[in-house]
Amino acid sequence: MKKLVFLLGAGISIPAGLPNTSSITQQIVTGSNIMRHSDGNYYFGKPLYSHIGRPDEYVPRIIEFIKSIKQISDDYYAKKPVKSNTNYEDIYYISQQIYDTEMGEYDNPALDPIIKNVHNSISYLLKGKSYEIRQNWDLSQLADEATNYIADIVWRMLNKNLSNLQYLNFLIDCNRDKDIRSINIFTLNHDKVIETFLEDNKLGYIDGFIRKNQNFREWNPDSYNSSQVKIKLYKLHGSIDWFRFRELGKDWHDEFVGIFNGSATDLYQSKFQKMSYRPILLVGTHNKMLDYVKSNFLDLLFYFCKILRETNTLIISGYSFFDRGINTLILDWIYLSRLNKIVVIHPDPDELKKNSRGSIRNKWEDWLKQSKLKIIPKKIENISWLDVKKMIQEF
Repeated sequence: MKKLVFLLGAGISIPAGLPNTSSITQQIVTGSNIMRHSDGNYYFGKPLYSHIGRPDEYVPRIIEFIKSIKQISDDYYAKKPVKSNTNYEDIYYISQQIYDTEMGEYDNPALDPIIKNVHNSISYLLKGKSYEIRQNWDLSQLADEATNYIADIVWRMLNKNLSNLQYLNFLIDCNRDKDIRSINIFTLNHDKVIETFLEDNKLGYIDGFIRKNQNFREWNPDSYNSSQVKIKLYKLHGSIDWFRFRELGKDWHDEFVGIFNGSATDLYQSKFQKMSYRPILLVGTHNKMLDYVKSNFLDLLFYFCKILRETNTLIISGYSFFDRGINTLILDWIYLSRLNKIVVIHPDPDELKKNSRGSIRNKWEDWLKQSKLKIIPKKIENISWLDVKKMIQEF
């Protein structure tokens, strides 16, 4: 009870009014009201040259590419008993594989027939129209633009004002509980629901960033080692406000991951520049396991492993058990000790079990029988800290 560890997924942000996976996928597949700016980023709005009647030369091409990818994925999942539809994470993963294979980043001979199939089906997209700036495309460029397009839509749909976060009040009571020494919140979400709630309620927390100057906070994982603050937040898949920065005139040695809270003028006067206007996020399915070794994600994964080993109870909510990398860490941990247990908060645990990956689904009933798994059959917005504490004490 002294050290609490939460693992929270996208489901805990839906009550805050943020879109679910299905809504984001629908927006990505249709491409409605999306344009590519000359800065290489995708925004909601009309095409740059719509005033003279020209369509966006990128978005329609990407949509056709995505449809060809989605068809391959749909055909695959139609034969699977668990997952029956394709979402944007699947599309991103396939697009990333095509790009990496074409660019020689990862060798995957098994992908070659699929790449040939995709190339044949969209070959007409590789030739530009007379009014378009880019006259020739190759498959790697199209796959790269598709991943950028998906990432931009994801973070823009999640970047909205938040309200009505009172359903997370159980964290206030948890923080007040004198039996609890530390609260470690690991989240797979890109949004700012948790930190907004903590700040609105004046609950101090550490998120791995330290003050660099008035407007910048810089990534420093050593800050997690502080024992002065009770709540610590670890965003395992990145965040919509994490960007790479570099001082003007400097090189790679001077880059850092930071959070900037000032205006565009403040950024200009700071003599720092964003190296990309696309935030640092992990999007996709199995490609995340390759990305976990990049940048600050390796630091975060280290703390997840370390802190799991320092507790006997993991509290999970909003997570589908569909991230193979995270599942592997959970499986390794739960068998480290007979004392290690999981508390799952979910209104329909049978549905959750059914849709989990096999490594979790096939052990679910055994865990229940062994009392290694306890269920609180409620929505996150309907629980109290007493519900969770009572369940932990029953182990």
